[in-house]
Amino acid sequence: MNALAELRKRAGTSAIPAIQGRQRVAESQESQESQGMEVEKYFSRPAVSASLAPLADTLKPLRAHLLALAAAEGMDVDHVHRLHGLDVAACIGLDDVQLAAYLSLLADTADRHAGRVPAGDTAAIHCEGCGPVWIHPNIAAVLPVVDGWPRALGCPWCFVRKAGDYIPRPPARAGV
Repeated sequence: MNALAELRKRAGTSAIPAIQGRQRVAESQESQESQGMEVEKYFSRPAVSASLAPLADTLKPLRAHLLALAAAEGMDVDHVHRLHGLDVAACIGLDDVQLAAYLSLLADTADRHAGRVPAGDTAAIHCEGCGPVWIHPNIAAVLPVVDGWPRALGCPWCFVRKAGDYIPRPPARAGV
């Protein structure tokens, strides 16, 4: 049993606030350990770092290659410096075109976090969660149109909205 589960057991509280005060669930259904999974083994920082150790010789040149591609594309190299080792490891085996597309997506994500519309996002859509937002025209082209707006259930701005950050808006249309 992990440390948090052990503390909850001693305190007599549940991990799910909605069932606090109810009788405790059978031990076999309380944790992933009951299913034979050692959670700390797979998700603790030392375990993640240890899992990357054999890849260290591969990751350094790959990160350097990503930095060179970012610089060649005129992108902020800080996006590459901020990548976790597992993110760099996920790029193993990708060609330069795929790596450049990945770097472009990182830059677009950074722009959205900063409240800027990414270059190329020139089409207005209506997101169910965010309302009117700017998006790439290729995405807007495949969405169903309702009341004059391409409609989506989610968009690349949803994480910005959920974080409470600023979203630049296209002009409102009548009937929305």
